[in-house]
Amino acid sequence: MASNADSIKPDPTWDPIYNSTLKSQIQETFVYFVIPENVLPVILRYNILTIKDQEHIKAVTKSNGNSEGADVLLDRISRYQGWFEVFQEVLRDDAVRLVHVADQLNAIKEKTYEKFSNRKSRKVKLAFPFKVKKKHSSSEDEVMIDKGKFIYNYDT
Repeated sequence: MASNADSIKPDPTWDPIYNSTLKSQIQETFVYFVIPENVLPVILRYNILTIKDQEHIKAVTKSNGNSEGADVLLDRISRYQGWFEVFQEVLRDDAVRLVHVADQLNAIKEKTYEKFSNRKSRKVKLAFPFKVKKKHSSSEDEVMIDKGKFIYNYDT
């Protein structure tokens, strides 16, 4: 029998490739349903946006409309670790009441996570016009720059 720890999926939103993929996958649904003016007060309770972020989103929404404002909102919130789960809570909040949108976005996230977790490791070689000798490695990735070649292991 699986323990609770086995059923909990890690939050990969720290990974820039996953985060970018998730953002692009949910963007259309997000922009269609989310009205920044309605969700900003609730989002601010979670401290995932700065005052500057809020002011920028409001200004873009006022000058360019809700769709553009929602694009900026998605861009700004996705910069924070754990943003997706926080936004799920915001959508389910009594002040917002967009549970059906939260469900749709969650379904998209599940599909994206499944694709992301089934990636295979690849080695990429890129040539740079300069020569640097440096080696850095960690348990998560390996970067080697030697004689103008850049080698980076990453999962796709």
